[in-house]
This record gives sequence, structure tokens and C-alpha cells, in this order.
Amino acid sequence: MNAFSFVSKSFFVLLVLLASLSSCQKSEKDPEPEPEPEPVTDLATKVAGKYVFRKIVVNGKLEYTAEEAGMQGSITLTRKATSKVSMAVKIQHTDDNSDFLNQVVDNLAVTEGSGGGYILSANGNQLATTAGKTLTLTVTDGEGNRYVLTNTK
Repeated sequence: MNAFSFVSKSFFVLLVLLASLSSCQKSEKDPEPEPEPEPVTDLATKVAGKYVFRKIVVNGKLEYTAEEAGMQGSITLTRKATSKVSMAVKIQHTDDNSDFLNQVVDNLAVTEGSGGGYILSANGNQLATTAGKTLTLTVTDGEGNRYVLTNTK
């Protein structure tokens, strides 16, 4: 066997070896995917937010949209603790901006209701409920009139 043949075969084997080593080169590792955010389990955080006044029912009989009733406003729930919120209600008459209801209630307890909604209560008395993006507040005035206000996020 001549020297040229041996060198050419050795060179060929070396090229194959180099090619196989470079093809097995470790590729960059794919970046780790961002972890999914933890689901919110805090009841107060779930219900917190601003709810815009949409509808009022008077004494269970008369139902008006906010526009028909000549009123506007909102209810804001602010988280105070894991199951406590503060509720600021500001509903005004649109003709003269006088208050229909302007009240802040602190330390409302938030509990899970039936059907996936939540109950807001003070001293064991239920004041409001939430279901999805809807908050329903029930109030009674000094004359015994009952108002149910529907609000949406």
C-alpha cells in the first residue's frame, strides 16, 4: 500500500469524524416557558373593581334602566384583606347631580355563594351579591322602599 493511499484514506476518515462531531454539537437549550400565573384564590381580589350602575328595581315592581331613572354612578369594591372589601357607592341624579346614594361601607365580608357568585355582608346582613361581572346591591330607604341596583364591571 502506498503512502498516498494511506494518507488519503486517513484524511477521508478524519473528515467523516469531524463532520459527525460537528453535527452532534449540543444545540442551545430552548428557553424555559414562562410559568402560568397562579389562579386568584383571594375572594376580595376576585370581586374588587369598579361596577357601573345600569338598572334599578323599585319595590320589586318598577324597573328602570339608569337612563330611564335619570341616574348615573358606580360602586367600587376595594380589597382590604383576603376576604374583606370596602364598598364605595356613588349614584347621582343626572338632572342636578344630587346624590341618590352616596355611602362608603368598610369591612364587608366576602363569602362564596351558590352558583359561583359571592356574597358581601356586614354584621351577618347580606348587602350585595356578585355573579360574573354583575354586582347587585339591595337597599331600603327610611320610608320602607326597597331598591335593587344592578351594576356591571
